[in-house]
Amino acid sequence: MITKINKRIKELITSIARQAEAELEKADAIYPEFSSPHEAYAVIKERIEKTRNELDTAKVFLWEYWNDIKNNTSDKDHVWLTSLYNHAFCCAAEALVLAATAQKAVDKITTLKQEEKNELF
Repeated sequence: MITKINKRIKELITSIARQAEAELEKADAIYPEFSSPHEAYAVIKERIEKTRNELDTAKVFLWEYWNDIKNNTSDKDHVWLTSLYNHAFCCAAEALVLAATAQKAVDKITTLKQEEKNELF
């Protein structure tokens, strides 16, 4: 069973990586390269905060759902679960943009190091 889960997760990660690459291409077309490591840090930090905010919001809806279960009250319209579902997807989207942003920073650092290396020769 664990092997099947790992295979499914690997396939999902591969799919997400492709989506992150596509997001990076879009970001490269819209936004200029980072002007400094400080800017890269700030943008990555902002993306982490947005991702975390979506996850924290999803946790609130899970808590409300659990309160309904404990109190034996009905979430007849599935408001809590629907909201959790929506915020989970927003969290995933933010995490995807975070991955693309981090890769953009890696690409910039790699380019700078290559340019420094070329100047030595």
